[in-house]
Amino acid sequence: MTTQTYQQRGDSVYRSARRVARRVVLAWYRTKPAKALYSSKAALVPPRRGFHPARAYRSTSKKNAQQRFGQTHTFTFFIGYPRSGHTALAAAMNGHPNVLIAHELDFFRWLALNVSPGHLLRLIVERDRWFEKRDRSWETYSYRVPGGTYEACATRVVGDKMAAITTQKLLGRPELLTQLRSKFDFRIRVINVVRNPFDNIATAHRKSDMSLDETIDRYRQLSTGVRQVTNQLQTSELITIRHDELTTSAESELKRVWEYLCLPRDDEYLPKAAAFIKPPSHRARDGIAWSDDQIQAVHSIIQEFDHLDGYHFNSG
Repeated sequence: MTTQTYQQRGDSVYRSARRVARRVVLAWYRTKPAKALYSSKAALVPPRRGFHPARAYRSTSKKNAQQRFGQTHTFTFFIGYPRSGHTALAAAMNGHPNVLIAHELDFFRWLALNVSPGHLLRLIVERDRWFEKRDRSWETYSYRVPGGTYEACATRVVGDKMAAITTQKLLGRPELLTQLRSKFDFRIRVINVVRNPFDNIATAHRKSDMSLDETIDRYRQLSTGVRQVTNQLQTSELITIRHDELTTSAESELKRVWEYLCLPRDDEYLPKAAAFIKPPSHRARDGIAWSDDQIQAVHSIIQEFDHLDGYHFNSG
């Protein structure tokens, strides 16, 4: 057989291999997860800040996901307001060896695309891997808790931290909570960290382009969302954490969270997690000028919503 014949046969094998590979790729694109990722709906979930959702399928096998989530019993997420301390609490929780909390995956956006439960869990894993590559840094803060466990372990509690966006989504689409219950055979546990509204609003105003009046209006909208989600939950499915108590009595508040999530007690990690949560150095509300009408508007929100009871402009 001549060299040319060998070359012709090689070219034929190469073309056949390419045809097979093309069929495999086309078959993948017809699957439900691929349709969710690459159809017209994919415009809703573009890669952001280096996070590529499609890698959830490539880098996390089904077998590994089953091993990791075989003991999972609880799905948790956060509701409430930006700048309330959710991120610090989620970081303290995520350092527990049996907890995996994605940093701002926007879980309910993916749930709305109706992707499979296994794919949703792998997205959480991939998002945490992405956050690890950023050295668990966000904005100007590090959320790596000294002594925390970030290697793959048997996960008992899984979830996502994106309080304000989640609250807005559930306000507009309350059926997503019902959809979550149908997707997973997990207990639902919701966490709401509440801070003095004046500090919340002041910090959100300073960090955004919104006017103070617009920020107050958004705070009222989020308060409506918190109340709506609360009404959809059973009493055992929601815990409210006061920011001032979390920052001044962190260890006792974290114990409450551990018990609420049915997590095994970790006496070695708990003090380290508590030391990570620090009180603010100043009252954010003192850094901006408030009119009497604006103060009254915030007080009216406090009076309207039960979870804000006890706060006022001069409270701690």
